[in-house]
Order: sequence, then C-alpha cells, then structure tokens
Amino acid sequence: MNEELKNIYESKVEDFTRIVESFPDDDVAGPLLIKPNDLYFRQSKRLMIIGQQTNGWSYYYKDIEKQLRNYEEFNLGEEYYVFTILECYSKT
Repeated sequence: MNEELKNIYESKVEDFTRIVESFPDDDVAGPLLIKPNDLYFRQSKRLMIIGQQTNGWSYYYKDIEKQLRNYEEFNLGEEYYVFTILECYSKT
C-alpha cells in the first residue's frame, strides 16, 4: 500500500507545486501525505481521516520522501498531546 501511495504522490508533485505557488501571500503548507505503519495494518478496523489541516506541518511539497518521513516521525501522534475543551473548563 505504501509503495502505491508513494507512486500516486510522486505523480502529483506538479499539482502540489502549482497549488502552493498559486497562493504566494498565504502560509500554505504542502499536503499531508500519509504513510500507514505496521500498527495501522494490524488493526481489525482501519480508519483514515482525510482533510485535517496540518497547520504548517510541512512545506516539502516538492519532496515526497521528506513529506512521508515527516508523517512517519509523527508516529500517529503517539506522543502528541492536545488539550480538550473539557480539560480547559476543569482548570477554571
């Protein structure tokens, strides 16, 4: 699956470039290119969420390998922590 995804991504580099460069005055990051790991493939029910804003996660829209490495290093957010709205209220 990852090799197929990589081939698709590589075929779209010109499109990524055209889109990002169409907005020179905006902070447009490159696309979030997923690279599922073994944990994903071991799940009985697999879920991919498409369309999440990366908030400047990566600007390597011309370098597919760097984009994929960026996703891989995030490791499905295993060590990423975000406050929920309930946590914010419990502190007041």
